Parts: sequence; C-alpha cells; structure tokens
Amino acid sequence: TPKPLTDRGLSDLEPVSDVTDEVRDRLYSLVSSTPVTVDELLEECHLSHQEAATALLELELAGRVQRLPGNRVAVLILSD
Repeated sequence: TPKPLTDRGLSDLEPVSDVTDEVRDRLYSLVSSTPVTVDELLEECHLSHQEAATALLELELAGRVQRLPGNRVAVLILSD
C-alpha cells in the first residue's frame, strides 16, 4: 500500500517529467520581466510544445515565472 503523501519524504517522489535542467535553463534564459507569449518562446527555443509547456509549469511551480493573461509569461520578481 502506498504511504500517504504527508508521510513521504522528497526522496520518495518520482520525477514528474523528462524535461532536463538544460531545457528549463534555456527556456528561462528567454524570459524576462517583460511579458512574452508562449508562442514567441516556442519560436526562440526550438522546443516541442509539450517540452515547453512542461518546463514552464515546473518554472511556475518553482516560483521563477508567472503566467499572465493572453498566454504570456514573465520572470517572477519578488519584492524585498
């Protein structure tokens, strides 16, 4: 029987995607504080839609980018 999530440590978690750090870093390097559309990112990074969508979701969950209206993304800037 699987343990409840609250009883599991991070080391027990399975990777959620096959997106590499290199892919995430390449995509993140194209995002700035100026919002850009996901379509523009796809043209620049030459990734599949699935790879880009997964990497963006992971970056969003990590608090590094934010999704904006109009299918746009931007770097998440935290104020001190």
